[in-house]
Amino acid sequence: MHKAIAPVIRLGLLLSLAAALTGCGKKNAPTAGTELEVAGPGPRPAAGAPAPRPTPPAGPLTDAECQAFAANWEKAVNLRSVEVVGSLIDGDALLASALAGLELPAPVRARVGEAAQARFAAQIIEPILAGATYKFLRLHAKADRKYALCRLLTADGRVNYHDVLLARGPGGRVRAADIYVLFAGELLSQTYRRVVVQLLGQGGAGEANRLKGPDRDLLHSLATLERISAARQKGDLKEARRLFAELPEGMRGEKAFLLLRVQLTPREDEAEYLAALEAFRSRYPEDAGVDLLSIDFFALKKDYAKALEAIGRVEKAVGGDPSLLVQRANVHVLRGANAEARQAARQALEQEPTLLGAYWALVAVSLKEKAFKETLEHLKAIDQKFAVQFADLTAVPEYAEFVKSPQYQEWLAYPKRR
Repeated sequence: MHKAIAPVIRLGLLLSLAAALTGCGKKNAPTAGTELEVAGPGPRPAAGAPAPRPTPPAGPLTDAECQAFAANWEKAVNLRSVEVVGSLIDGDALLASALAGLELPAPVRARVGEAAQARFAAQIIEPILAGATYKFLRLHAKADRKYALCRLLTADGRVNYHDVLLARGPGGRVRAADIYVLFAGELLSQTYRRVVVQLLGQGGAGEANRLKGPDRDLLHSLATLERISAARQKGDLKEARRLFAELPEGMRGEKAFLLLRVQLTPREDEAEYLAALEAFRSRYPEDAGVDLLSIDFFALKKDYAKALEAIGRVEKAVGGDPSLLVQRANVHVLRGANAEARQAARQALEQEPTLLGAYWALVAVSLKEKAFKETLEHLKAIDQKFAVQFADLTAVPEYAEFVKSPQYQEWLAYPKRR
């Protein structure tokens, strides 16, 4: 339930062309000595020198400060540096939002806050450990507050977005005060409020009795939620949905639990899956998070027009992103619109030449058109530009015609000539 950072977009054909052929494009582990700025309170004095008294920055955040923060944030996440990511988060601000309205004694507040804060950075790093990449896209402002929009992209093309709220933290330096996770449709502080409630429940009746309203409902439902999680891990989605129906009605209508309902419904059950999506959209009609699910759902249903509409809503929500052009290319491949697919993939590469998914889309188009010279060129480009390990193409049905072509023989000989 709390792994909202984990994203979801999957288009079956492109997965068979990419993931089935390669080792999922994972990058090598970071090498020792990579320089990162640990966001401490200020510069350290030289040995034997008197400690300086730097004047902390003040006033509105400048674009230069925010750009520097975003560059360090992106690098720290990609290098799986829990220490540096943690130093770039204003834990006090994040936890203040998570604990808002909870009247807790200072010792309890400190205990719960410390336990929850330990999970923040590790949660952000978790998908990177599984081969995802993280990219800072742009700065933008809302209601006079500055944000750094970042994209999380898994090796198999699934995407999510983090909108990082920037503010001055301890010492006046720029920190992440909170993070809006598009897939979850909520702030990280909102997600972790549920963690806080769980921690309070473990602290005994005295602490738990301080909870009211939705927090109290959540506390009383923790046992059911644990059973839902266990059933889900076993693959018993039918039992998980039965348990979900036992949750209080008010909880089932909250955004996080409407999303959980979608995740507990198998895509094969189209009627129920669509009903779960519609329940979410009727309650939160402008939420882009459900569109990340809708792209996949409508593509599987072969309702390509609606899949493209969902991509358009995500593009509008995030202000555009080349990886969404790759999603457009994928949908066009599935609907047989090869010219549109090629155009979208090439446009994506013009904007971001390192998008592996765009190359796979071009491979798919060339296979559809039996343009095997193009197939060979794209496969060579993938081999040269990305750290992938190719499998046996003869084992992948989509390459059946290609493996009969002279270009396939060139492909077999190609590694020997390098």
